[in-house]
Amino acid sequence: MSSPQRQNAAQYRGRLFILTASQMGLEPIRLDHIPAGEPVYLTVDLDGIDPAFAPGVSHPVPGGLLSRQVLDLFHSFHWKLIGMDVVEVNPTQDINNQTSILAARILHEGMGVVDS
Repeated sequence: MSSPQRQNAAQYRGRLFILTASQMGLEPIRLDHIPAGEPVYLTVDLDGIDPAFAPGVSHPVPGGLLSRQVLDLFHSFHWKLIGMDVVEVNPTQDINNQTSILAARILHEGMGVVDS
């Protein structure tokens, strides 16, 4: 993280939770700090996914999350998903639309758990 990002993280400690791929390893993503039934807006930044699964991003970094980890997150929801977005798709860097397809799949999984 940059200095301003570290400052923001410190300022909003208790409201902002940063989980890195290296902290999680190959384990499923766990967001147990969110109380059950809590309304959540979820942003999925594709730069955090390993470029083997999402090559079409502006800042690919090997060692990111696996696409399966991100997709499985939607099956462990215990809160109320009220909205979401997927960011950082860069079609000019994509290979065979692989990143765009993953982004669409993530949104599809999210639509499946939205509480109407």
